[in-house]
Amino acid sequence: MPASLNKITLLGPLARDPESKAVGQATLTTIAIETSRSYQHQGQTKTEQATVECEFFGKAGDDIRTRCSRGSMVLVEGRIKVFNGTSQAGKAYSIVSVAGETIQILDGGGGTQPRQATPATRPATAAAPRPAPAPAADDDDQSDIPF
Repeated sequence: MPASLNKITLLGPLARDPESKAVGQATLTTIAIETSRSYQHQGQTKTEQATVECEFFGKAGDDIRTRCSRGSMVLVEGRIKVFNGTSQAGKAYSIVSVAGETIQILDGGGGTQPRQATPATRPATAAAPRPAPAPAADDDDQSDIPF
């Protein structure tokens, strides 16, 4: 069988507040991420929009539920998951969603309460420049220079 990869990365605001439900002894949290892309077609700019459902279990889902709301900007990494079923009328259907593996909450989004990023989700900042070390007292001795 040839090698394959099932990996997806999504960046966008939440389309609605997270929804949670108990599944056995775990909690399943579902979020919907709005995505869009712009492209040129016959000289006109077109925009393609999609809302993608993502599911998280356990602690990640609990964190999402307490820290995110509609409009929160998130970065999700996960894998594509397909559920195949049959309707009551006997027609086959498929539902495509994302099984979330990691999430970074990039801001507090459109919620009414301010949210603070945890150290793991704060954007990296450049380290402050370190001052040059003070010269040693015997720096004038150049006899140990190898050239």
